[in-house]
Amino acid sequence: MSDSKLKSKPKPTKLLWIDLEMTGLDPETEVITEAAVLVSDFKIEIEKEYEAVVHYSPAELKKKFDAEPNGFWNSMPEARDKLIKACADSKTSLEQLEDSLIEICKKNFPKGEMIVLAGNSIRVDRMFIDKYLPRFAALLHYRMFDVTAFKIWIEGNGHEGRKKEERHRALYDIHESMAELKYYLEKGWMILE
Repeated sequence: MSDSKLKSKPKPTKLLWIDLEMTGLDPETEVITEAAVLVSDFKIEIEKEYEAVVHYSPAELKKKFDAEPNGFWNSMPEARDKLIKACADSKTSLEQLEDSLIEICKKNFPKGEMIVLAGNSIRVDRMFIDKYLPRFAALLHYRMFDVTAFKIWIEGNGHEGRKKEERHRALYDIHESMAELKYYLEKGWMILE
C-alpha cells in the first residue's frame, strides 16, 4: 500500500471500549455471557454506554462451568451464581446483541472512520467477537488499543500498576479499564525515565 493511501484514511476520533464476560477463555468451547460497550473520544469522555446480558438457561451455563470444576468461575461461586441468574433473566439473544453493537457503531462513528477496539487484554475479547459476532467484527479495524500494554510498560519501568477490584462484570470492568488508563496518563509514566 502506498504512503498516499495510508495518509488519506481518516484518523480515528473515537474509541470503542468493550469488555466481554465469557464462560472461559477458549472461543472454541466457551460462550459470551455479557457485553459492555462505551464510546469515548480521545480525552476519555464517554459519549455512549451500553450493556447486555445474553440469555442462557441455568442448565446450559452449569454444564459449561461443571466441565472445569476447578475453573475460574467456580472459584467465585457467588459471582458465578449471579451471572447464571442474570443470563436466565435476560431476553437478549447473541444475534440481538450483535445487532445492537452494529447499531452503536453506525450511530456513533462517522462513515469511513476506522473503529478501534479499546480495553484490557482486548485480544481475548476480539477472538470471541470474530467467532460469535462476525457481522460486528467486519466493522472493526485490525488495530486495537490495549490498556494492558501500558501496565506492562509501567511495571517494567519499576512503577506499581493500578490495582482494581475484580468483579468480573462487563460494565464495571470497562469503566475500570478507562480509569486505569487515566491513572497512568495522569502519573506521566509513559515517558522514559
